[in-house]
Amino acid sequence: MLVSANLRQALEHSRAVATRFDKRAYILHGTVTLVSIKLWLRP
Repeated sequence: MLVSANLRQALEHSRAVATRFDKRAYILHGTVTLVSIKLWLRP
C-alpha cells in the first residue's frame, strides 16, 4: 500500500501528468506509463 501511495504522490507532482487533460484514455495511460518508467529508472 505504501508503494502505491508513493507512486500516486510522485505522479501528482509530475507536471506531465498533473496538468494533463486528455479525451482519450489510452493517451493518458501512455503518459502515466512513461512517467512511471521515468520514476522507476531514476537514481
